[in-house]
Amino acid sequence: MNWEQWFCRSPFCRADAWMAMRAPAQTDLWWLGHDPGDRSYTVAAVDPVCPLCGTTLSIRIEVEQAVGAEAGSIFDFARTLVW
Repeated sequence: MNWEQWFCRSPFCRADAWMAMRAPAQTDLWWLGHDPGDRSYTVAAVDPVCPLCGTTLSIRIEVEQAVGAEAGSIFDFARTLVW
């Protein structure tokens, strides 16, 4: 598993982006931090949640859809991927 960037979409949270990685030995355990390799927080959840406000984090594609990003060929391809 690699570190991925996830975003907190809560308008009330002061966090913006987190680096998250699923713990290798546990299915529903996530490490979160501000930089890759930074394991400041350990969260037990199916999907990573913001350790500051508890909101389920979103990947960039979900954020772009929420704000109405213009669909280009790469964006269209990414939406067809199964997560």
